Amino acid sequence: FLFLTGKPSKLNRTRLLYKLQQKNLLENSIWSFYPIKDKINQGHSTVPEITVDEYIDFTNKYQRQPDNVQFKPSGHSYFFIPIPYDVKLYNSTGFSIVSETVFNNTHSTDAVFITEKTWIPILNNHAFIIAGVPGILKQLSIMGFRTFEEYLPVKYDNILDHEQRLNAIVETVEFLVNNISILENDLIN
Repeated sequence: FLFLTGKPSKLNRTRLLYKLQQKNLLENSIWSFYPIKDKINQGHSTVPEITVDEYIDFTNKYQRQPDNVQFKPSGHSYFFIPIPYDVKLYNSTGFSIVSETVFNNTHSTDAVFITEKTWIPILNNHAFIIAGVPGILKQLSIMGFRTFEEYLPVKYDNILDHEQRLNAIVETVEFLVNNISILENDLIN
């Protein structure tokens, strides 16, 4: 699978990468990870079950940049343009994990904002799992897009609890990794 994490300031992406790593799901995947070197405590707060030293080791070991995105500091965040992108990243993987900009919004499931992180896999005809706000798959379905929910063992789109939703997403990734060869024709047609 392909997991491009985008800007380093989105802490849910660190937790998701950590959970995927803990399940040994990164071995045959392509991912990006841009830890915030000057904000170790902030990043570490997403994985409180490990020590700060273990967090630093994790960020050093799993930092990757296969998409060659260039970041520029912009105030308290980073600015980047993910386009153009390398189409080979999509052609060499079976599905994408999309880590949307907003993940922790549980106040309203009708406030769904879909970014380029979701549109790029759709443009590349790439099946996807979205780590986004509750209701994002429903919104895409209403818009006429396939969301592949019929193939997923856990329906994570309506789970409001952040940790439970991340766990369901990881369980779904694990299912797809183990069954991609069986489902491949259904996912790309």
